[in-house]
Amino acid sequence: MIMLRPIYIMLFSTVFLAAQTEMSAQTKSIIKYQEREKQTTVVMENGKAFIPVRDIVSILNCKIFENPEKKKTVLTIDSRTLKLTAFSPFIVMDDKDVIQMADAAVWREQSLWIPAAEFLPVISRLLPGPLQWNGQTVIAAKETADKQTISKDSVLSERYNLRSVAWSKKRNGYLITLSTEKEFQQEELAVWRNKQWLYLTVSGGLPAPNVSSEMNELTRSGFIRKALVFQHQKSVQLSFQLIPEIEGHELMNESSRKQIHLVIRRR
Repeated sequence: MIMLRPIYIMLFSTVFLAAQTEMSAQTKSIIKYQEREKQTTVVMENGKAFIPVRDIVSILNCKIFENPEKKKTVLTIDSRTLKLTAFSPFIVMDDKDVIQMADAAVWREQSLWIPAAEFLPVISRLLPGPLQWNGQTVIAAKETADKQTISKDSVLSERYNLRSVAWSKKRNGYLITLSTEKEFQQEELAVWRNKQWLYLTVSGGLPAPNVSSEMNELTRSGFIRKALVFQHQKSVQLSFQLIPEIEGHELMNESSRKQIHLVIRRR
C-alpha cells in the first residue's frame, strides 16, 4: 500500500491576499521569475483568480505533460513533480504527498487553469528563487507534516465518489456493477442506447483513477469492444461499445448498498 502523508499549508501572506484583491478587476496579470516576465490572462470565478497552468510552465521553463482526454496535467521542475486534475482540489507532489487547495482546478480552452492564490505558493517552495505576481513576492507555502500516515484509498475517498467498476456473466446476459462512495438518487442516473453503444451518465459522479483501468478490463469480457470514461464538469459518462446484439438493458440503483447495476440482456 502506498502511504501518503497529509500536508497542511499556509497559503499566502496578507500581502499576497492584497495582490489578489487588487487584481479582481483586471483581465491580465504579470508573473515574474528571475529575469523572465510574462503577462497572463486572468479569469475570475466565484471571486477567485484562475490562470492557465501553461503560463506557469512558460515563465518557469519547466516540463509539462497534458492528457486532454482525462484533463490531467503533470509539471516537472528539476526532479520534482506536481500532478493536477481538472475539477479536483488536490495536488499530488512527487507521487507521495497530497496537498488540498480550497478550490479545484478548472478546464478551459483545452487546458488546465489553477487558482493562483493557492497554487503559486505551493510551486514557489520548489523554486530556488522568488516568484512574483503583480509585483508582489509570492510567499512559499510552509509545510507541516502530520506524523500519522494515511492510505491512498482514504485520501481518494475524500474526493472521488465512484470507486470501482466490475462485470459478471449471467444466465441471460451480463451485469456491470459500479460501486460508489455515496448514495446516488435515481434522478441522478441516466442510461440510453444508440446502435451498438450503451451510455450511463452519473450526475455529480467523480470516478477514482482506477475506474479508467477497470473499464479497459471490460474489453476482455467478450461482450464489450470498447469502454470509455468521459469526465464532465458536473457529471461523468461511461460509454460501452457492445459486441453482440442485445435484447435490452435495465438500470438498477441499489443506493442502500452504494451500487449501481447495468443489466444487459442477450438475444
